[in-house]
Amino acid sequence: MKNEFVKRVLALLCTLLLLSGHAALAVGDGETIYISDAMDLLDLAERCAYDAWSEGKTVYLQRDISLSGVDFAPIPSFGGTFEGNGHKISGVSMDESVSPAGLFGVIAATGAVNDLAVEGTLAPGGSAKRVGGIAGENRGTIQNCAFTGTVDGAESVGGVVGVNAVTGTLRRCQAGGGVFGKGMTGGVVGENHGTVSFCTNRAYVNTNTLDPSLSFDKLEMNMAAGLGGLLNPESFNITVDSGGVAGYSDGSLLGCANYGGVGYQHVGYNVGGVAGRSSGHISACANYGSIYGRREVGGVVGTAEPHVQINLTQSSLDEVRRQLDALSRTVDRTVSDAERASDAISARLTAVGGSVDAAESRAQTLTDKLSDTYDATITEVNRGSDMLDNTIHQLDGVTKDMIAVAETTTSALDALEGAMGDLNNGPGGNVFDQLSSAASDTQSAAERLKSSADAMRAGMEAIQAAVQASPIDTDGISAGVDQISDAYESAKPALDALRSAMTHL
Repeated sequence: MKNEFVKRVLALLCTLLLLSGHAALAVGDGETIYISDAMDLLDLAERCAYDAWSEGKTVYLQRDISLSGVDFAPIPSFGGTFEGNGHKISGVSMDESVSPAGLFGVIAATGAVNDLAVEGTLAPGGSAKRVGGIAGENRGTIQNCAFTGTVDGAESVGGVVGVNAVTGTLRRCQAGGGVFGKGMTGGVVGENHGTVSFCTNRAYVNTNTLDPSLSFDKLEMNMAAGLGGLLNPESFNITVDSGGVAGYSDGSLLGCANYGGVGYQHVGYNVGGVAGRSSGHISACANYGSIYGRREVGGVVGTAEPHVQINLTQSSLDEVRRQLDALSRTVDRTVSDAERASDAISARLTAVGGSVDAAESRAQTLTDKLSDTYDATITEVNRGSDMLDNTIHQLDGVTKDMIAVAETTTSALDALEGAMGDLNNGPGGNVFDQLSSAASDTQSAAERLKSSADAMRAGMEAIQAAVQASPIDTDGISAGVDQISDAYESAKPALDALRSAMTHL
């Protein structure tokens, strides 16, 4: 009796040690997890109840695992990387009410499952929607994976994945066994919105459906209600959207092949060897299986829907309104800036006009006096020298006015260029071209005016040198007067051009 008690105590201690050994996963460096038995897998499923826990982690399956006799629920949400290393998880059994259902409930957009084989039987209760041998819903990547067994559900049922989301990718995956459902049932994926490439199906899809019969025993006394019930597809075991690769797809099916039989004779709608119903892209896919149905049956696609539907949600409409408001504010700001720049340009051009008029008046006075001085006899040179000194001072003022005109014009052009910049891409493009042409003419006239002023100054310096020479260099005086006169004559067209350019501005 004592020995029996000791044996029981030892057995209990051994059990506690085993359980304590599985109290935590075998963790390598905090980001790496190793799965070696069913208990490790159960622990992983429990930790993944928090959907962000697995992100950034890598899980390695070290050997084949059997879940036979183990009460296993789907790994709720997985966002890391699961490396199957070619190993197999067998004995997966699921009949409780759970959705999405599969070895993984949801594979997140950051998740990936590679090189894994799964065997089992999935027939969840409840709504039985989004059921797949490996994942109920995939938003990440599944590649080089295979499922063998039976998957039975109501809607969005697939041998590998129930629903493949827009961000989901299935690559080089296989399915074998049997897949059964009422709506959107596929050998590889039930409902596809993402990309399925180079996948192969060898499973039978909805091949056990019985031909629904009409029983007059079930007719109600109300004939209208009775007949209405008979016309309701939910009254019978009618399948819709059954495909060898995908039940329904508005995503992409690329390079896929089906070898399994699809459908039952005279039963089911939208039955296809590759896709039951498709409004997406199918390329380089092939069917080698037998296809049966009642209506819309095709070797590749049962029903093709080449239409595009745009759904403007409230959020997208709000975004459009925000963009239009921003555009309106930009236009208003541009108009305001242009008005302010226009006022500044107008004021500066008025100042330029005044300087041009003053320069022309002084230049005319200078020419008249120089002409009178030059016509006098040589004996009056000394008196002319005094007049020349006075005239030189006036000429200096003229040249300064001309230079001020050029600088003021340049400043006005800079302001004008800033105002025109806001109109460069707007509806005032023609106005912009006209302003640019006028600005170019104004710049050219200002440069010519400054050149004439420099020539006048050079003539003035030549006359001063001739007067100071001993004896007085009358030829030099004559040459200087001619140079100033020529400079004035060349300045007059520049002044006219400047007026014309300002008129256009």
